[in-house]
Amino acid sequence: MEPPLKRIRLDAQPGILTCIDALCASKGSILRETMLELLTLDPNVETIIRQNYDFLTDKPTDMADVNFDHYAKDLWRKIQRPYTGFQVEEDDDRDEYDIISEQILDWLRAVVSIIRDQSKGDDVSYATKRSALLTLCKIAKIICVSDGEGDQDGGTAVGDWVQEKFMQMNAGPWVYDVIRDIITTLSAQERDDMCREKAGRVTLMERMEELDILARSTDLGLAGEDGTFAELLGGYPRI
Repeated sequence: MEPPLKRIRLDAQPGILTCIDALCASKGSILRETMLELLTLDPNVETIIRQNYDFLTDKPTDMADVNFDHYAKDLWRKIQRPYTGFQVEEDDDRDEYDIISEQILDWLRAVVSIIRDQSKGDDVSYATKRSALLTLCKIAKIICVSDGEGDQDGGTAVGDWVQEKFMQMNAGPWVYDVIRDIITTLSAQERDDMCREKAGRVTLMERMEELDILARSTDLGLAGEDGTFAELLGGYPRI
């Protein structure tokens, strides 16, 4: 089974892949101690470990249902968390908030890949697809509305930096393309059900209509140049 997280930027560090492969091939105690040490150095490592664990334990089989909602909650906490300072590599002269926003976007790209991989296939249940679509809509909305930088409890939230990095990395298609791909796997009845059933106080269609309005107002390229979220389900945004 391929790991759910891509090896991001490791090609810029000669020899590190060899080290990682050697650790993975060694006795588990060495890798375990390495992971425990990483946990003490960077709290984001915990999220990565949980993602991999979820991937192993929640892979849909025999129509089992998977709930992806915790990823949206994790993203919200990451963006709203007050950062008070963190270790930066000596040879990295970028602003520390530029670095943390890039780390968040790298994490988001991995999460979207996990949702995509767990939502495709003939054996994926309706509930899993619905959870995937709702979670991706929440993620897109969080990116749109999380623009409030400023000091919070002695630290600084990174919403503005994340939005700027989101545009720099042309990250809009990450979410939009996966939503589109999942919707193409739905039957006509499943589409009707998703448009009709409420998720909280609104339906999935209404969430997508809201996203179209937010996407236009934030100019983040969330749905590409011409796409709209609501049209993916066969509807049109209410203006």
